[in-house]
Amino acid sequence: MIKYLLALILFFSVYGFVKAQDSLPKNLLDTNKIISPNPDTTDYLEKLIYIAWQNYPDNLAQRYLIDIAEEDLFQRKWSWLDNLNLTYQYNPQPGTSTNPNDNSSLPKFGIGISVNIGSIFTTPSKISQGKYYVARAKLGVVQQKLYIRSEVTKRYAHYMGNINLMKIRTQAVDDAQATLTLVKYKYESGQVSLEEYDKALRTYTDNLERQAVSEMDMLFNKADLEQLVGIKLEDIK
Repeated sequence: MIKYLLALILFFSVYGFVKAQDSLPKNLLDTNKIISPNPDTTDYLEKLIYIAWQNYPDNLAQRYLIDIAEEDLFQRKWSWLDNLNLTYQYNPQPGTSTNPNDNSSLPKFGIGISVNIGSIFTTPSKISQGKYYVARAKLGVVQQKLYIRSEVTKRYAHYMGNINLMKIRTQAVDDAQATLTLVKYKYESGQVSLEEYDKALRTYTDNLERQAVSEMDMLFNKADLEQLVGIKLEDIK
């Protein structure tokens, strides 16, 4: 009887596991294409994305969730053992009969197994649920990879845009300074009016302000990018 019960338990456990496997949606994303495990070292952006994936704490937390879900699934697969109760009875005191054919004079020992049938039939459902938890944890990792790629790319684009804008505004400051120097010389020699000199001075000051704003924006965007990467950009070889 016991072996039939065990066979029934195993059947429903395996059935639940297979059913969960078949019902899980297929993920068509190739996660290695989202973040390559071996990035091209000549591609600076891909290198940044790879380093960010290795260093950003939330990424590791998402990967831990997979380990937790897989351990939970392992426990669910063997949870049917919780429905089996082993009992035994042992009476070491023999009877007082002197009849050699009387078994009452022997020590008593007995084993029994009880089964919670209702809980056994819920085991496949628990296994299916566990498989979904694992799948959800894996999708969380995929989502985190997509986030890291998108966020690093955007922050890198802002940072590079600030660098280029800084170059333009630095050149504008140099040009305005050269113009101011020339206008100042002409003003001192009486060739231009005070109004023209003030205009050149304001142009130079405005460009200095724009340059300062660009430098501030560049530093802010650099800090945002380094927040994801986890190290200073200067330390990336």
